[in-house]
Amino acid sequence: MNTSSDSETKLFSVAEANATLPLVRLIVSDASALAADIAQREQRLDSLAEDREQSSKNDLYAEELEEMRGRLNTDKARLKGFVEELTDLGTRPKSLVEGIVDFPSMLDGSEVELCWQMGEDEVAHWHEQFEACTERKPIAAISAP
Repeated sequence: MNTSSDSETKLFSVAEANATLPLVRLIVSDASALAADIAQREQRLDSLAEDREQSSKNDLYAEELEEMRGRLNTDKARLKGFVEELTDLGTRPKSLVEGIVDFPSMLDGSEVELCWQMGEDEVAHWHEQFEACTERKPIAAISAP
């Protein structure tokens, strides 16, 4: 893995990115499930909070809701830990719910992103830094005429 001197960004070859996939897969699998769960629980809590504001009765469930918020915050901290693990490896997590991770790389003198999504066997796509993951191209197309 190369390190660019100006910004200390780790640059991956395709082989190096693929070599990290076993660990990245494990982290992303856990992070993706947790991120989806957090999003769903946040939506439910927001809905419950809205209902509570409209109700003028005494709130019998305030303590339970606070416990739910506490557990949610604990899980958000766990999710942040997953992001830090991925970042420490030199990757750039893009969407934990979708399981998308970028690997900084160089192509023809320009920094690009090798792109992997959960469920894929290997890193086989890339995109420009300014492009979204939805605009990724097959790595095989780089060497095609």
